[in-house]
Amino acid sequence: MTRRKTLTLALLAAGVILMTAAATDFSLTRPATVLTEREGDAPLTLKAGVFPGPYGRSLLLGLTGVMLSAAGLYGLIRSSPRGELTALTRRELLNSKEDNPDYYRELGRRFQGEGFLSDAVDFLAKAGDAAGLEALAQAAIEEGDLFLLTKSRKALGRLPEPEELARLADNATRLGKTSFAESARRQHQTSGASSAETANG
Repeated sequence: MTRRKTLTLALLAAGVILMTAAATDFSLTRPATVLTEREGDAPLTLKAGVFPGPYGRSLLLGLTGVMLSAAGLYGLIRSSPRGELTALTRRELLNSKEDNPDYYRELGRRFQGEGFLSDAVDFLAKAGDAAGLEALAQAAIEEGDLFLLTKSRKALGRLPEPEELARLADNATRLGKTSFAESARRQHQTSGASSAETANG
């Protein structure tokens, strides 16, 4: 975890704690008499400071908690590559002719770390990172994710192997991904038949 992300998580946690404390303090506080004084016929004057009454502390805690939480959430969003790059910017980068494989590889790995695996495939393919794409393909097999396997294999210039489809189908069934399991089995049967025809031909 990066230092920036650690800081944003700490801000978010502090904000939640303060808001919880504010809610608890508010629920336990009872109304109290505010000191006043009368000068001649003048109206009563409050003497309890900027936030008179017993709820000033709760209000301060709550507002501080909200601000810290907002800062933490903003930091989390900005620390994610999806927070930094709009859909249009990502498309422009992928269509760019600029040769910067290290940058694209870094983006791909960051997307992978954040769980945006389809974007990770796009940028690792742009970087020409065959090892990274292979790792994503193997992860797709283990997770029973036919879409990710097909996309990562296509990025490597080939289709999934029959044995890969069979393994993926078994894993998808085990994980309850029925649609992926059925599609992988159909593709496995089709690719197996094609392989047999090629061998006989």
